[in-house]
Amino acid sequence: MLPLLRPTHNLWSALVALVHFTRADGRANYLTYVQLAATWRAAGDNPVGWQWQRAALMLAVGCLCVLVVRRVGGSAIAAAIAGVLLTIAVPSTEGWLFIMGEPLAVILLFAMVLIGADYPTATHWRGRAVGIAILAALVMLSKEVVGVCLPAVVIFIVCWSSEHGFRRPRLGERERWLGVLLLLVLIGEAWSVRSALAAAAPAAYATSFGRSGLHAGTMATLFQAMLLPARFSSARAASDWYPANFAFLALLVIGFLSSVRRAASRRDLWCWAIGLVSFPVIGAFIYAWWPRYSAFYGIPFLAGSVGLMAAAATEIQRHNRAGKWLVAVLGLVTVTYTAAVSRRTVEDKRAIANLAAAIVRSFPRQPRLDTLFMVVPRQSGRRWPVTSDELRRYAIALQVPDSAVPVMRDATCEEITSRLALPLGDNAVLNDRNPCGPLPIVTVNWEAVAPYPDPWSWRRREDTLGIQLLAPKWGRPH
Repeated sequence: MLPLLRPTHNLWSALVALVHFTRADGRANYLTYVQLAATWRAAGDNPVGWQWQRAALMLAVGCLCVLVVRRVGGSAIAAAIAGVLLTIAVPSTEGWLFIMGEPLAVILLFAMVLIGADYPTATHWRGRAVGIAILAALVMLSKEVVGVCLPAVVIFIVCWSSEHGFRRPRLGERERWLGVLLLLVLIGEAWSVRSALAAAAPAAYATSFGRSGLHAGTMATLFQAMLLPARFSSARAASDWYPANFAFLALLVIGFLSSVRRAASRRDLWCWAIGLVSFPVIGAFIYAWWPRYSAFYGIPFLAGSVGLMAAAATEIQRHNRAGKWLVAVLGLVTVTYTAAVSRRTVEDKRAIANLAAAIVRSFPRQPRLDTLFMVVPRQSGRRWPVTSDELRRYAIALQVPDSAVPVMRDATCEEITSRLALPLGDNAVLNDRNPCGPLPIVTVNWEAVAPYPDPWSWRRREDTLGIQLLAPKWGRPH
């Protein structure tokens, strides 16, 4: 992205460059582009400046989470736990590392909740409705997919008040006014997305939605990754019982059991549960249609999960003598062990980046390759999830001479098998640990170690990422 922005001279030219570059992918995250262009004008090539921008967004997410929980009646301890979890959970960890639109979209969602709270009884409801509609539009201009969270937020706005809790919406003048404004926003966003898709390249990322079909197993896995704070989408089901996840689930179960004998508490808690659990459910359903999932996609949907935990924790404190201490202990376990698991994410991403850097930096030192085929199995499962486009961007970012960089393209297991049946010549195959299996012979091996604390014992563990290259032009395979 930086090579794209370097030739620009002002905020507008940087924004135009980003829009033209992403248009081919079928994307229309215009508010995110404004954010990136502004950061470029402020920080330039300075990586520290970009890191401060990411940190500011993630800290804002955590602080606003605390404010939202307190605004809707959550306890101080529950709000603090929710705010910390939303900033250090496995999906959120990538928010500190990568450039994305999800944190900004979550900030705007939280702003919608704060402005919309007590809307049914507000005096100046017309102004609030306009503000809610504007924020809804900005949410989708930050990341279109996050728009699927808006129905739950709107239902909360028209059904909840601090005095009465949840009630059926009256569907009076204020509700109709808000509905008309949101319909206009929806029409505008539909036009924006349609125009972006119309301008997209045939093989654009946005056009791959739904091509692989919907798989129930994938949806169930993604739901767990969006519900639990310390769950990788690629991990085994046993990771659901990591101490962090166990303590998190314990808070949910105890909270709901605490409300069983109290009709008013039970009604409100179940309303919160249905609304908030819809976030990971809808998120899992939507992303199960995509061919590839990154952990940070789950940040907006994890917000619903931590909100559910805050509601349960508040219920425990209200109706149990030792509730405050129970919530504090379980919350501390959840936060502490989540931090341990998230540390693994940081080290894993560092190892992935180090391997990519080592590979592209080897190009100028070796005979030039014609085409580099990267093994990308259809069923996913790659340990080193870097595509050919991303590896090329690594080369550009590290200023590897374009004359030394080969043509790169992704290839399925079947395509690689067919390719290996013939002499490679000036071509090469790059492979990682994945369902396709190892290459029969190898020219170069790259390895990177990712140390991390064990989520059970806190002992140091090491995970080794390995990359194989078969390039006869670079030497005799072994």
